[in-house]
Amino acid sequence: MIGENKEKVKLKEIKLRGVIYRLFAESFKEPVPIFIMHHELEMLLAELSNIGEIPLPPIPVSDPSAEIHSVFGHNLSPDVPPYETHYGKLDVFRSTQKLANLSGFYRAFGLEPQAGDRRPDHLPIELEFISFLCLKEALALEREELEYAEISRNARSKFLSEHLCQWIPFFTESLCQKASGSYYAGLSKSLLAFILWDAKSLGVELKRDESETVRKEDPQDYCTSCLGGI
Repeated sequence: MIGENKEKVKLKEIKLRGVIYRLFAESFKEPVPIFIMHHELEMLLAELSNIGEIPLPPIPVSDPSAEIHSVFGHNLSPDVPPYETHYGKLDVFRSTQKLANLSGFYRAFGLEPQAGDRRPDHLPIELEFISFLCLKEALALEREELEYAEISRNARSKFLSEHLCQWIPFFTESLCQKASGSYYAGLSKSLLAFILWDAKSLGVELKRDESETVRKEDPQDYCTSCLGGI
């Protein structure tokens, strides 16, 4: 009975992670995200914290519709672009390789971009993929297909290590510098803390790939000043 309850808690936790990643993805999308997502996201994060403690900074309560264009611009913002390949020492060839690597991840799980989709390195798309992997793992566990659950879990670990853990710290830092105290700065802090917590729970080693960042700061700091010491 105890083992069964433990498995149910584990399954619920994985599902919650998937839903939270999905809400983070929706919150960074255009057109303007629905304000109610803020409250739903906070409730789900609080529920997940009851299972495993997550050191999350609060998300400022403000209307994102008043900020989205001032922070990200009507076109691509040169200060805080929500695209992975803008945060590295990447020439055209290596940027293409990075995009191909992302597309390879997606295709390996039967996902193909639709007409009108953003580039594969767009933040919401990467977050949607992580959400998909969480929910796919949960479904495999429900069906007692442990091998398939492990495949999804390993893919999530690898994707976090090679992609989100590499560039989200610097995306967050850029947002802190451009729009400190804004809804999106707070949202990105919570996203970063959640990603690092998830990665750590999977045993991901948090280290910077020197070829992928133009920042001089140690990645272990992860914008400590703007995260309030997390």
